[in-house]
Amino acid sequence: MKRVNQAPPLRLCIDTGGTFTDCISEDHDGKLLRCKVLSNSTLRCVAEIGSDRQSIHIDTGYTVSAGFYRGYTFSSIENPGERIEIIDSNEGGTLVNLQKPFTDKINNRFPAIIYSKEEAPVFAARLITNTALEEPFPNLEMRLATTKGTNSLLEREGGKTLFLITEGFADLLKIRNQQRPDLFSLDIRKPEPFYHKIVEVAARMDSQGNEIRSLDMDSLSKILEPLVKETESAAVCLMHGYRNPDHERKVGHVLRDLGVKHISLSSDLSSSISIVPRAVTADINAFLSPVMESYLNHISETVGSDSLRVMTSAGNLAASNTYKPVDGLLSGPA
Repeated sequence: MKRVNQAPPLRLCIDTGGTFTDCISEDHDGKLLRCKVLSNSTLRCVAEIGSDRQSIHIDTGYTVSAGFYRGYTFSSIENPGERIEIIDSNEGGTLVNLQKPFTDKINNRFPAIIYSKEEAPVFAARLITNTALEEPFPNLEMRLATTKGTNSLLEREGGKTLFLITEGFADLLKIRNQQRPDLFSLDIRKPEPFYHKIVEVAARMDSQGNEIRSLDMDSLSKILEPLVKETESAAVCLMHGYRNPDHERKVGHVLRDLGVKHISLSSDLSSSISIVPRAVTADINAFLSPVMESYLNHISETVGSDSLRVMTSAGNLAASNTYKPVDGLLSGPA
C-alpha cells in the first residue's frame, strides 16, 4: 500500500482479547496514546437525540476530525437491530448525522453503539491515528497479539477440515496416548478431533525414513476428488513423517492440485517423533487456518502487509504471511 508520507513509522501495539481490544502508541512528540474498543468492532458511547432525530450528540471519549464517523453505523444498546448509517460527523466527533431519523422513543441521554465494518485492530488503529474510513493510514507498524485463534478453537468455529493419516491409524486422534487426567473417573470424556472427514493413505515409511510402501498419487487423487469440494483445509500426518517428509509433501501436492488452499503438513509444523503430538498439531492448525488467514488478511490489506507483525505464544513476532495459527494458541501476552 502506498504511504502518504515518509515520516518515521508510528508503532501501534494492539492486544485483541475475547472482549476488548487495547491499542497503545507513542506519537512523534513522545505523547502516549491509548485506545480501547470492543473486539466485535464496536465502540460504546453516550448519546442524546437532537431536535430533528437525525442529529445525534455523542460522547465517545475520543476527539477526531470532521467526517471521521462517516460510513460507520449507529444504534442504541436497547435496540441494536436498528442500525442507521452515519453520513457525517462534526469536528471533534461529538455530533453525527444519520441517514434517516432515529425512531427509538428515547429523548434523554442513553447508551449507544457505533459499529465498524473492519476488524477491531483496524478500528482501534483508525481511532488512535485519527484516520477516517476513506483515508489511507499514515506510515505505521502494527504489532498485534490476539486470542482470535484460541477463542475459535474453544468455540469450535473453524474450517471444514479433511484429515489424512497413514492407513490403519484412522482412530489415532480418538485414542491418542490413553492418558487419563482423572484416574478414577468412570465417565471418561475424550476431546473430539476437529476434522470433519478422515482419509487413510496407503503408503508407509519405516522408522529410519526408508520407503517400505510407495504412494500412489493417482489413486489418492481419485479418492480425494469428491471430498475436497466441501473442504476448506486439510491436515496430513503420516507415520515417521518427521524422519522423511517425502510422502507428506507428495500428499500436499495432490491436495494443492485439487484446489485445497490451506494445507497443514505435520512435518512442517512439529519435529516430534511421536505421531500423536504431530497429528494433534496438524489437525488444530488446519482447523484454524481459514479463520486466521481471513482475519489477518483483512487487517494487512488495510494497514499494509509489511506493517503487520503478529505475536506468537513464545512472545516473538511473526510476519502475517508466515504466522501459523497453532503457534499463537497460548497468546503471547498471557
